[in-house]
Amino acid sequence: MPEVQEPTFSFINDAESRRYVADAYRAVVAAEAWALMTEDPGEGGFMLTTREAYKAIQAHMELRYEHSGSSYGWTMRQIQFIARNGMDAYRNCFLQ
Repeated sequence: MPEVQEPTFSFINDAESRRYVADAYRAVVAAEAWALMTEDPGEGGFMLTTREAYKAIQAHMELRYEHSGSSYGWTMRQIQFIARNGMDAYRNCFLQ
C-alpha cells in the first residue's frame, strides 16, 4: 500500500491559518481520530469540550499553546469539514 502524503495546504493564503490547519491535520492522523472528527463535539464546541478523546488530539498538536480559544475552534472546524467532506471539497472552498 503506498504511503499517503500529507497535504501542504498551500491553497490557504494566510500563513498562520495554514500552520494551524496542517498541525491539527497531523494531530488527527497521529491520534487516529478521523471518525471522531466527523462527530459534533457537544456543548461548548471544540473550545470547551471535556471529552477525553479530543484531549488525545490536542496532545499531538505541536502548536496547541499558540492558539486562542477562537483560533483553536476555527482550526478544529476546518478539520471537521475535511473529515466530513474530504480534502478535495475543502481545497475547492479556497480555490473558487
